[in-house]
Amino acid sequence: MRVLAQTVAYFVVAVILGALWRITPFEVIAPDVALIFVLYFGVTAARATLPEATLAAIVIGYLHDVLAGSPRGEGAIVLGAVCILCRLATARLLVRGRLFIAGFAFVGSLADALVTVFVRVTFDAPVGRFFPELITAVEAAAVTAIFAPPILRLCRWSDAKLARTQREREALREGYLG
Repeated sequence: MRVLAQTVAYFVVAVILGALWRITPFEVIAPDVALIFVLYFGVTAARATLPEATLAAIVIGYLHDVLAGSPRGEGAIVLGAVCILCRLATARLLVRGRLFIAGFAFVGSLADALVTVFVRVTFDAPVGRFFPELITAVEAAAVTAIFAPPILRLCRWSDAKLARTQREREALREGYLG
């Protein structure tokens, strides 16, 4: 139920933010909302099983592919891998506080860009020149880091509504994700 609620929340946030982003002056740079949700799944995979979190990441990646118009399956593979990498990296990490969440999303976005390049090279898909791609990846990571704290707050709020006990609700409201 938790995974379904987060997937629906991603879809709603992505559609609303995508529509609002069209009126901004940014053309190439946009926050990677799918990545933020997948990072949340990776951090909170202890609350569920890792395969369940990875499956949710793959579903969100596929929705991201459909909404963004990118090749179907690319985002699903990349976000599934990022979810697993995130879980491995955060086995003993407490993701709490706006600045730490923003930094975590920044690093996660750069890892996402690196995995995307790896997937494209593996499947002989076109890859852009190095420096323009690097600049775009860093700018997108910065914008993603700015949007990460409020979106993770939304994820925590959604999880708190679905929590089984009062203690679990309070822990989620305080920011203890794992």
